[in-house]
This record gives sequence, C-alpha cells and structure tokens, in this order.
Amino acid sequence: MYDNTQTSPHFEYVFYFLFRTYFWKTDGNRWNEPATLGFDTSKRRVLQHGIPFEEDKRLFRRDVPPGTPLDKWGEQLKHNWQAICQLYTQHFDYKRKSQADAFCQQALLGVALLILEEDERLDQHALNVAVDDPNNPILCFAQPPIDQPLFRIRTPGFNKTASLHRFIPVTQAGKPFNKNLQLDLAAPRDTSLPRLSKMVEGELVANPVFSVYGFTYGGQAEEWKSAVTRVLIKRSPNNRPPLLSTVFARLITEQWQFERIDEAANQLRPKLQQKKTYYAHYAKQFDGARPACTGTRKLENQLQEMHILNNDATFLMSRIQTALKTLEINGDNLAERLEELRQEAEQVNWQLYFQLSSEAKPVEWPPEDKAMPLLSVFQLHINNLQDHHGYLEQQIKYLKGLQERWHFYLENRRAQSGEYLNTLATVLILMLAGTGITFNIGKGRLGVTTEEQLIYFALLALLLTPLIWHFGIKLMKTLCCLFHGTWLDKLFCHNPINRWIQSIEWFRWFKKG
Repeated sequence: MYDNTQTSPHFEYVFYFLFRTYFWKTDGNRWNEPATLGFDTSKRRVLQHGIPFEEDKRLFRRDVPPGTPLDKWGEQLKHNWQAICQLYTQHFDYKRKSQADAFCQQALLGVALLILEEDERLDQHALNVAVDDPNNPILCFAQPPIDQPLFRIRTPGFNKTASLHRFIPVTQAGKPFNKNLQLDLAAPRDTSLPRLSKMVEGELVANPVFSVYGFTYGGQAEEWKSAVTRVLIKRSPNNRPPLLSTVFARLITEQWQFERIDEAANQLRPKLQQKKTYYAHYAKQFDGARPACTGTRKLENQLQEMHILNNDATFLMSRIQTALKTLEINGDNLAERLEELRQEAEQVNWQLYFQLSSEAKPVEWPPEDKAMPLLSVFQLHINNLQDHHGYLEQQIKYLKGLQERWHFYLENRRAQSGEYLNTLATVLILMLAGTGITFNIGKGRLGVTTEEQLIYFALLALLLTPLIWHFGIKLMKTLCCLFHGTWLDKLFCHNPINRWIQSIEWFRWFKKG
C-alpha cells in the first residue's frame, strides 16, 4: 500500500477541469453556459474564466498553494470545484444559484490532477482515493513499475530531461484496477469530500472522469525549470492553447468518451450472453419440444424480451459508432496539434519527444504500434470499442435467428388454431343440419322417434370424435411436458405408438388449402 503523505518537498500539484459549454437535457432542450462567461478577452485565461477549447468545451486550471501536502488533495479539489461553480453562479441569475450548481454538475466532463516534481523521480508520490466499493474502498494512483512517458522535453543547453507520466489506479493488494469509475463531487455546497463511484448507465448522465498524472522536471535547476514551464504553458503565436492545456483537454475528453460507452457495453454484454444462452438452450430442450409446451402468452413475452434486447444492442452500437468517430477525430486533431508544438519547439532549439525513440520524429495519426504512448491510448480504446461493436453485431444476428424461430412457433400455433376453429365450425354446421332430420313434418307435428334419436346421437358422436381426439392429444402433450426426463416420459411419450397416434388427423378434408 502506498502512502501519499511521504512526498518530496520539491513538488506542487494543480487541477485541470474540463466542462462542456452546452449539453442536452432530458426534456430535449439545449442548456448553454452563460453567454457572459469569458466574454472579456482579457480574462480568457485558463486560471480565470477558463479557455474555450474547440466549440463545445471550456478548460480551467486551478493551482494549489505551494507546500500543500498531497494527502490534502480532496479538500483542495473540493475548494476549487466550489470556486468554479461560484464563478458560474455570478453569470447566472443570482436568485437561482441551484441552476448554476446543476449546470456545473452536468457539464463537468472530468478532472485531471497533475503533480509537478522538480526531481527526476515520481515513484515517491501516490494518491489515495476513497471508492464506493466494499471490495476496494481505497484506490491508490501511482506510477506503474514499467512506465513509458507520454512526452519528453530536452534542449542542448541542459543535460536534463523533463517528462509527463500517467498514474494508474491499484488496489490495496497492489493489483491494477480496471473498472470504469466516475468522480463524485456532490453538490458545491455539500461538505463531503470527492470520491469515486460506479458509473451510471445513460446517454445523458454526466459521469465525470478522474485521472492523475505526474510531471518531472528532471532536476532542480531554477533556470531549467523556468524554461520548461514556458514550453508547457506558453500559448502559440496563433493564440492556440499551450501544450499542457491541449494534452489534458484531449485526454479528459477521450477518457470520458471511452469509459461511459465501455461501461454501457460491459453491462449489456453479460445480459445478452445470458439471455442468448438461455433461449438457445430453451429451444433445444425436450428434443426441441419445449417451446411447443409453452403457453402462447409466455412465448409472446419471450419474443418481446428478445426484441427489447435487440433494440438495446442496436442503440448501443450506434453510440459506439459515434464514439469511434469522435475518438478518431480527437486523435487526429491531437496529432496535428502536437506536430505544430514540436515544430514550434524546434524553432527555439527545444526538442519535444512524443515517441519512445531517441529522435524527435514527426507526429502522425494513427500511431505506429505502441511507439507513441500519448496517442496509443486513443488507438487502444478505439480497438476496444470495435471489439464491443463486433460482439454486439454477432449477438444481434443470433438473437434475430431465435426471434425467427419464435415467430415460427407462434405462426404455426395460430395456423393450427385456425384449422381447429374451421373444423369446429364445420362440425357445428353438420350438427345443426342433423337436427333437422328429427323433425317429423309428415305426421303434422314435431316429433322424434327412437330410431331418429339413435341416428342423431351416432352422428353427434362421429362429429365430436375429432374434437375429443384433438383435446386428448393436447392433454397427452401436456403430460409429456410435465413428465419429461422421467420413466413415464419414456414409457408413454417416446414410443412409436404415441407418435402414430399424434400423427392421425381427423377431418382433413375440412381444412382449407
């Protein structure tokens, strides 16, 4: 277990908050951020009103006072979260503070905590986070044993290397924790500290993400640190976001986009597998006779359940396709921006290394294998979503096959019911016609002789025989379903005589072709 109180005195940490500038509410209306937020161009700074990122996001950076222990990160995150919400409140109607709070909670995409270490090592830093999970109540974000920096910074004038690293969550037993969790910041005026909790399924649910990164300057020379800081936070000549703002805005967006879709797929896949296995086994039970033993209403409910599963899977596939396109665009845009930053660094005799090689190479999308960790995570998550998409596609095809089989069962049952009704109607007509022969009009009165009664009952018995036979066969099938797997089933149901009896069809000439 790591201890996040044992930290170097030569470090500090900051928070990056990424918000959406608008989102769609459950009632179908679009909710925009206040139009006056960041209207003054002189305040468009990441430390004040945040900086617009693309057309639909706003990035804030909030610094923690120097010397603050890392184990106080929860209080600092809560304090800065409240400060940002207060900033939004100033631009909303003061009489509706709850409106600003609700907007902030729904608009937040995620928070990244960045540890800035002057020394060459980051393994002395770790962050303990409370989790709403009885099996893992505490997670520790720490630098992995085998680490690959996301990028490195060098210059010929200094014999030092600065680099950015991603911390991963591990359990108290030291095992990697791979579940998707959301950052629970609660309401701004709530006194509870931030914690991680299970993501909530839903396309319109916020599910903000949380991540931890560490940046090492590679040495404690003040001149070197100041120069590297300028590379990290200096805006480009065309007023585009600096390196750190670009990286964290893209990484938070990518993590949020992937994890919520991945969580939805992880929840649906076991359900699809369980139901598919159940219905496939159900159709094969009793040598394929199980559906025939099931009531019509139950078959219809099962078919409806398969329809719902198919619709859920199809809807999720469309969300996956949207997420794939978003990740590809974000990866491509990030690669383009990183290449611009690399070229800008070269112009002032600095070198930005985004690959693992010893040479600062041009940045391209898609990345080659895992040679570029900063972009490889995009490709890894794209591959994971493609795997989800392929799996759901196969499950949908299988379910459609089962649905067609259930449709066949129901259509066959309806056809048989129609035939039985036709036969019954014919029998009733003949019964009414047979009743006419009992009228003795020649005697001048209505009367029935004994011979006529015998003839009538003989005809009635003959005409009712198919119905009695049908209900007898149905009763036998029901008993066979109940006795399946027992010696009674083998004795009465699975024998040639029973099959011959069930194959007999009475009054076949009454059936319509």
